[in-house]
Amino acid sequence: DFAKKYVQIVQSLVNGLTDDIKPLVRNSGVMLCGGVAKTHGIDVQMQTQLNMPVYVANQPENVTINGLLQK
Repeated sequence: DFAKKYVQIVQSLVNGLTDDIKPLVRNSGVMLCGGVAKTHGIDVQMQTQLNMPVYVANQPENVTINGLLQK
């Protein structure tokens, strides 16, 4: 399942964080951007499975280019 793979990737990334950073990320959550963030309901599914806040960026498909343009 598509969303399940993303949950596993994010969980792996969070688990790889140092012990002082890990709780901060678990409390603050993660931000989804890019095309995958536009998948209907992926934020809710990931939030449930990861047990942490999951947010979707405004215009997620443009986040990278917008960031580059601000330099």
